[in-house]
Amino acid sequence: MMPMTQACAVEPPAAVAAPHGPTRFVLGVWVQPIGSMDAWKARGINTLVEVPQGHDPVAWAQAAGGKGLYQIRRPAGDLAGDLKDDHLLAWATDDEPSNTKVGRVDYGSVAQEPADLAKQAAPWRAAAKAAGRFVPIWTNHVGPHIYPDWARNSALMQDYMRGPASDWLASDSYPIEDRKPLLMLSNDGYASSVQGVALDRQRAWSGGKPVMSFIGTSPFADGSGVPTVGEFNAMAWSSVIHGAAGIIYFPVRFSPAWSFDATPPELVDAITRFDRQIAAMNEVLMDSGSGGRRPFKLFRSAGAGARPAPDQLPYPFEAAEIATGQGPYRIVLNLTPQDQVLDKPEWGLKQAAFPPYGVRTGLGAATPPAPTGDGAEGCK
Repeated sequence: MMPMTQACAVEPPAAVAAPHGPTRFVLGVWVQPIGSMDAWKARGINTLVEVPQGHDPVAWAQAAGGKGLYQIRRPAGDLAGDLKDDHLLAWATDDEPSNTKVGRVDYGSVAQEPADLAKQAAPWRAAAKAAGRFVPIWTNHVGPHIYPDWARNSALMQDYMRGPASDWLASDSYPIEDRKPLLMLSNDGYASSVQGVALDRQRAWSGGKPVMSFIGTSPFADGSGVPTVGEFNAMAWSSVIHGAAGIIYFPVRFSPAWSFDATPPELVDAITRFDRQIAAMNEVLMDSGSGGRRPFKLFRSAGAGARPAPDQLPYPFEAAEIATGQGPYRIVLNLTPQDQVLDKPEWGLKQAAFPPYGVRTGLGAATPPAPTGDGAEGCK
């Protein structure tokens, strides 16, 4: 059985309208220079997230737009110029506002409180309003400040999500690099990836704002782990299942020598396959009118050894079901690095074999896709 950490219960989403989200599933990458843009575009990304430090933001944004790549970034300095940029997807506030140097995540001890974020974004909102345009404000949060047990009782973390400072949200969690399990057990009785639990909480606490996940694709330093192809696929597909409106790759290496992209070749191939699969599924996943994810039904995994509730699947399977004109489209994932069997005849899955971290996607999700390496299965 896979080792698990504990997490707290997830409250149901508040009954408020979801903010306008992206109409295209965001496939992004963090802080890449102009010279790396073509390589990442070839891998299937459509969005660049943040300007690398020391790079001219105007030249960087112009280069990105010239290649047809969208951007989530801080203003380039000239708000009027930004508002003429058709490839500006959202303005980004400072990264990880709950960072703290005193070891306590609470009001009075973090880098920026919700009011500080709102103050930072206020002139951006005013400029956009004066130009008759809405530009979403995007904030990335520390994943380990969202999914642990204590976060459920953190007014600060929930205020970040529900408050007016940000329209779109993200969180970064890197369990493999930190040599921790990617699978965790919530204390209300479901298992998922750390990305899945963080997504559930951000969506619930915010009342349904669009949320994105980060996935690390490189060893950050000597001694860091790096995901296998199977682990990458598990975190990516679990994010999709739990309602992500985008996935952002974090490929940098900090030491012993800095690298903007230390993604190993096998993960380059996995990213390229995944990006192409998601691009082909865009009309199923995304609301092309209002933006954001189309409505879906989430089937969480029961805990190991637990009897599944009516809206759960037996451990270690999780799934999302999306209504289409041709019937329900399902994404079904095996969360573990072991072979597993799912018996769900009403879905056309009769003792269906799933390889380690295997996924099935499609109408009914009954047809086994061709293997794509390391136990992960592709889109069919």
